Order: sequence, then C-alpha cells, then structure tokens
Amino acid sequence: MTLQRHDRYVNNDLLSNLSRPQHPEGCAIASLTTALNYLFGTGRGLTTQEDFAAALGLRNDDLGIPGGPGNEILLEWFRTYAGERGLQAECGILLNGEDVKDALRNDGIFDELKSITRGSDTALVYHLEHHYNIVCGFVEHAVKATEAYEAAVPKQRWLILADPSFNRDPIWSISWQAVCDDLRRDRRHCILAFSKTE
Repeated sequence: MTLQRHDRYVNNDLLSNLSRPQHPEGCAIASLTTALNYLFGTGRGLTTQEDFAAALGLRNDDLGIPGGPGNEILLEWFRTYAGERGLQAECGILLNGEDVKDALRNDGIFDELKSITRGSDTALVYHLEHHYNIVCGFVEHAVKATEAYEAAVPKQRWLILADPSFNRDPIWSISWQAVCDDLRRDRRHCILAFSKTE
C-alpha cells in the first residue's frame, strides 16, 4: 500500500496581513483591513484599521460596533472603499445556510474553499457568533488512526481561522461539520468573499 499525506494548508501571506489586535468590538473593520492588505497591500502599501475607518467617515470611537454592523454593511464598506480608490474588487456572500443544506454536496463545497484559500486573489471572512474571522487554511485527516496516511478513506475536515481579537487565540480551527451546522442554524452567519479582479 502506498502511503500519502492528507491535504493541509495555511496561507501564511494572508496570516501575515492579519490586523490584530482589533479595537474593542471592531472585528468588522479589522477583518476588512486584513482582506484589503492581503489583496492590495503589496502594490499600494498597508492600510491601518484607523485609516480604513476614517476613509468611510467613521471616527476611532466608532470602530467597535456591539454585535457588528451586519454582513450587508460590511460588504458595502468594502465596495465603497475599493470604488473610491479605483481598486478592481468585488465582494459578496459566498456561503450561507442554504448552500450547505445538502450534506452530499458539502465535501465538494469544502474542496472549493480549499482552492480559494490556496489562491492569492480572494480573502474569506467567516461570520460566526457576532464575530468575524479570517479563513486562512484547512486541515483534512483520516477518521481512524490506522488510516492516517491512506488516501481513499473518510476524512474529517477543518477550517483554520485567524482571529483579530486580542482576547482570543490568534489561530484556531473549527470542524467543517460545525461550520455547516452553524450556517444552517443562524441565517446571519455566512462566509464572505473579498476578491481582487485585476
């Protein structure tokens, strides 16, 4: 039998752009700043949370919004900022509860997330429990210890998240099954995609 490693990846470039720590209750601005710097920072220089917020007309005192601004406002902030600077960008809700209702499709959806995470033109933000996290990687591993290096076996899948909050671990993981359950349970929860289109 030929042994092989299972698929695991951390996007260190995305992780190195994590805007941390966030301002109190400011995960939305910190996550947008992270996405912006990951997508456009190399060509135009880094942007701070404060500069991003000021460009939107927000004061530093307004950076933290209890419960968050909501997904549509977050997307509109990104569109406004990118549009006013002539950045070729787009954003939207990539996944919500409707997308993961069919358990038979969920492995394929995870494979799509893996491909996006490996790329350099999209940053994914997971909205979970009134908090935004950056999707920065994934892990797949066998369910059984005796199959740790076998190819065609059932696998457990995890998303690796980068957290802008000073009060949380900077990197943590959540099982793909827990993500699917969460997206189905709370319609506000979703995975947002921020992309450069140039």
